Formats: sequence, structure tokens, C-alpha cells
Amino acid sequence: MSNNVLPADITALLDIGVDKWHAQASWPVSEEEFSNLSNVVFQSYGEMLDTLPHDLQDVFLVDLRFVSFLPQYFHAAAVKERSNHASIEVSYGNLARPFYEPDWSAHAEQYNIKLSPFDKVRFRIREAIRKFRFNRHLPVWQRCLAVFKKSKCWSFGVFDSDKREYLSSDITWIESPFLENFLSNASKHSTTPTAQCRSAVEKYLDDICAKVQILDGMHLPIAEIADTWVTRLINLHEQYSAVMTSNRKPELVLVSGLGDPANRIMALAAKRAGAHVVAFSHGNDTGRTENITQSFLEYAVCNEFVSISQPAADFHTHQLKQSSWKFCSQTTFSALKTDQYQRKFSQIERGEHSIKNVMLMGFPMHPQRYVYGKGEFFQFRLSAELDVARVLREAGYRVLYKAHPETIHITEQIMNSRVDEIVHAPFESELQRADCLVFTYPLTTTFGASLATDIPIVLLDHKGRKWVARAYEMLKHRCALVSTSLDENGKNRFCENELLDAIEQSPQKMDHSYLNEYMSPATKTVPGES
Repeated sequence: MSNNVLPADITALLDIGVDKWHAQASWPVSEEEFSNLSNVVFQSYGEMLDTLPHDLQDVFLVDLRFVSFLPQYFHAAAVKERSNHASIEVSYGNLARPFYEPDWSAHAEQYNIKLSPFDKVRFRIREAIRKFRFNRHLPVWQRCLAVFKKSKCWSFGVFDSDKREYLSSDITWIESPFLENFLSNASKHSTTPTAQCRSAVEKYLDDICAKVQILDGMHLPIAEIADTWVTRLINLHEQYSAVMTSNRKPELVLVSGLGDPANRIMALAAKRAGAHVVAFSHGNDTGRTENITQSFLEYAVCNEFVSISQPAADFHTHQLKQSSWKFCSQTTFSALKTDQYQRKFSQIERGEHSIKNVMLMGFPMHPQRYVYGKGEFFQFRLSAELDVARVLREAGYRVLYKAHPETIHITEQIMNSRVDEIVHAPFESELQRADCLVFTYPLTTTFGASLATDIPIVLLDHKGRKWVARAYEMLKHRCALVSTSLDENGKNRFCENELLDAIEQSPQKMDHSYLNEYMSPATKTVPGES
């Protein structure tokens, strides 16, 4: 907050001035309050799903995107309410506007797909091209023939090495349908249970408003939110029914990219029709921390969830049992036998661990406040990054800032004068320039990739983060940890001397037990480890 103005996104913060904001930074909704809001939103969602008939259960699961939007909207509404009472102006640009000024009519029409005759032809052609491209392991003549055939195996998302390893040898080729190519059946066989949708939505929203303390006394457009969501669900139900009634019936579905509603519709419909749906872990996920959304995002959409190691699969099994949700209780968990991380490790050129160049890993500075983790919000992370960069430069280190690609165009304006270099190239091509890597949070793909190196790592360990106990004990022998927490104003606090000590101690943290156990087949170890 600065001069009675609260910046709600990074563009508004730039307008105020970074130094002025940093000196007075505060936020009106605490981490505990936001955690309570998020927990209620998803706990009530799970309770609702367990009461719904199968078709509605699937359709509500498809629209996880709207459920995930709700804590962001309610959080923004609480920020505005409290700021108004304190005579503080909430300032934001286009990044935060969808949370603070939602266009409910646009939300309602998001899944109202209208296809022209040209669109129908275009998507048929695109699917044929995709089928040709996804089957590069076949000779060209077989790929050409495959364009005109149906496969018993579908794949959504990137067709990567994990999926290739999983596939059995008897499946020679795959296809990746577009949802749009099913929609000629939309509405023909669909009887949408609108009244049931509305009843479930209204009960769910009432439940949230009754249980979340920060929403007490606020005038929220609950009726408009309910109308919006029901419209979305009606459109999704028609699309889901179109896939269910199609004569295209796969036996096996391999799916990643489960944030995409189209992938979710086709995967859930195929699963309900009897296909075996297999989802793959994302972003070097090895089961380090608990994630409130994972049951809804991944477990519920598949019959089998594939992790990169057996301990990671065991963690997911435990997490599912803890949730006790019926809608995903039959999901099983397995592990790949990949040695990709060991191969990456063996290809690294090792040098002396004399630390001069420190690479600070940037947070995605968008206005979304993550519902999992601790302190995963641009206001808190930027404050920490500014302090880390200052402390390191004052101590004589050369600081390289690896900006997150989602917001690099803005963060480089902030960090350019506060670090020695902004790193634009992909992390994997630049990590060898670093004598030490500093992370302000572990929920990033680059943290997992870094563990498969022998580069010293320092991690800001936020108070209250829900680590998996065994994984945490191992990570403490690979990463130098620095305790951090949010103060009463929402500012990230850590001991500067503890950070400098961690930098010095990090070269001694070279125990690769975590890599061997959580990122490896049971029989593999990194070179030099037993």
C-alpha cells in the first residue's frame, strides 16, 4: 500500500513505483483467511460431487476452471470491501480486472460453441494433420493410411516420452480427436437436467457463503454467479452427451494437459463409456507437498495416474485415501521405469563449487493467488525476490534473474536495475551458468529439474508449508533451507544472515537420496551414489 493506493496487479504496482510500494507493502487478506476460503471452496465442491448422478458429476468435474475462479473472485471482493472501509483505493490493470470486475455474461458463454460449415471442415483437417504428426514412429506410408482409420488409443496433451514408455507394443498408432468433431451430435440426444444443475449450484454457493468468515456481510451477486454457472454447465452437458453418444469408442486414453476443458470432457466421457483413462504427472511432480486441487484436477479424470517414481505414486495413493472422496476412490497409481533424470544428471559437466554467480528463480507475477502452497502470491513473492537480490548483491555475488516466462515482459522492468542480468533463454540451457540456484518457492517445474543436477540449491522454506515428511527430510540434505514467513502486513520476512549462510553451506548439500528415491526407478542411482 502506498499513499492510500493498493496495487492489485503488477502493472498497478509499476505505476505506483516499486521502491515506494516495497517500503510500505501490505495486504488486507491474510494467508490464513485465504487458506480457509480455498479449503471451503474445494471441500464443498467434493461434497457436492459425491451426491450427483454420474453425468452431472462428470460435467461439474469438467468445469473445474470455474470452481478455481471462485476463490480468486471472492478474494478480490474481500480485498475491495476491506480497502473501501479503510478509504484505500484498489488499483489494477488488465491482469487483475477479470477478478475485480468479472464479466459474468462472458463467463456464461465461454462454452457456447457455434460451428460454421467451414469450421467443421477445418477441424476435420486439423485432426487428420494431428494424427499424422502424433505417429512419427511409423513409416510415412502407414501414417498416411492412419489418417483414414480409427484407433483404439487416444492421446490428449503433448505426446511425450512418458506416454511412449507407457504404451504397449500392440498399440501401433494413436489419434487425438478435437472436441469440435463430436459436436454435430450436440443437442440431438441430450436432455440437460437444468433443475438439478441449478439446485446443486445454489446449495454449493450458499454453503460457501455460510462457512467463509471473510464473506460475512458482503453484498455478492450470488444469483448472477449461479445463473452464469448453470449456463456453462448446460453447454458442457450437451458437449459431454455428444461425445458419449458418438460411435468413436477408444479402449485406452492417455491424457495430460488436464486444465483444458475439452480434454476433460473427452477423457471423462471415454472413462464413463468403459475406456481405461491414464493421466500423467505434470511438472516434475514427485509428491513433495500436498495439493488441495489434485483429486479434482487429475485423480477424478482417470482410472490410473502415472508418476515418475514409486514413492511418488505411493504419496498420491495416500493423498487420495486421506481425501475420502467417493467420486475418485477407484483411481489407482503406478510409476514409470524411466531413468530420464539420471541421464540428465550424467550429462552435466561438473566443476568446482566456488560461488560467484547466483541465479534467482522468478515467480510468475500474475494476480492469481494460488490455492495450494504457502504465500504463493505476486505481492509476497516479489517482496522476497527484491530482498534476496539486494542481500546477495550487497554481499558481492553476481545475481542472474531467471524471470518466469509468463510475466517476463513486466518483471524485467522491475528487476533490470536490481540484478546483474536478466536471463531470457530457457532454464535448461542456462542453468550451467549458475554456481548456485535460489528458489523462493518449490512449486515449479524448474525446482524438480534442478534436483537432477549437482548445482548447489538454496530454498526459502515458508512456515506452514505441508511437506511430505520423508521427502522433506531428504531435501534438507540436498538444499540449504532458509526459514521465511509472512508478517502481519503480508510481507515476506527472512533472516538476511541465514540466507548468506545458506549460500555458503549449499555446496555441502550434495546428498542425492531424494533424486534416487523420488525421481528414479528403484534399481537406478545417480553416479557415485549407492
